[in-house]
Amino acid sequence: MKTSAKKVPTETFVLLDDPTRRKILYLLGSKDLPVSKIADEIDLSPPTVYHHIKRLLTAGLVEVSKEERVGHLIESYYRPTAEIFTSDVGYFSVHRLIPNAEKALQGLTELGFKMDIDKNLTSKITALENKRADGVHIKELEEATSNLKNYDLATLIHVKWYATLLLMSDAQFDETIESIKEIRELLNLHCLDKPEVFVRTTGMTEQKVLSKHGR
Repeated sequence: MKTSAKKVPTETFVLLDDPTRRKILYLLGSKDLPVSKIADEIDLSPPTVYHHIKRLLTAGLVEVSKEERVGHLIESYYRPTAEIFTSDVGYFSVHRLIPNAEKALQGLTELGFKMDIDKNLTSKITALENKRADGVHIKELEEATSNLKNYDLATLIHVKWYATLLLMSDAQFDETIESIKEIRELLNLHCLDKPEVFVRTTGMTEQKVLSKHGR
């Protein structure tokens, strides 16, 4: 079953250095597809696509989601086993990385942050994250970056980010920074207490916590 995130060994993660495999995962991140449809989408022969699918299957990066009979044959449909793959050397998302705000906020509480979480906070952060992602998402750049060769995935993530910074107008950059500031202000407003271990590590001499209750 598909999970939101999955940690994989480095030797598995490096399979995604191949641009064809990344394209396949991007496609499957949007819709479960059989080899024949994947081949049509990326303009490769079915045997070539199946070779890559087999590698991804063996590595546990994709799985069979269903099977359909086509004439006398059984056609398998594939999907990623997770939305995000992480490793010690980087991460890969099968689609645009917009976090689940509710789960992300819950993660803060598990780290020891005392948060005053409500639906209003969740909806506001979700809206701001979508706005931030829309401001920096350039489809043509995504495609061009995925075609680069001889770069590991962690480096490609930074190549794409640096290119995005260069391509953004001053207004877009200011909007992105403003969205980040708004998210930070919201988090501080709803944060009742911060774990001391992190406060000490960051060198903060005074813990200033704001909340909508005035605590």
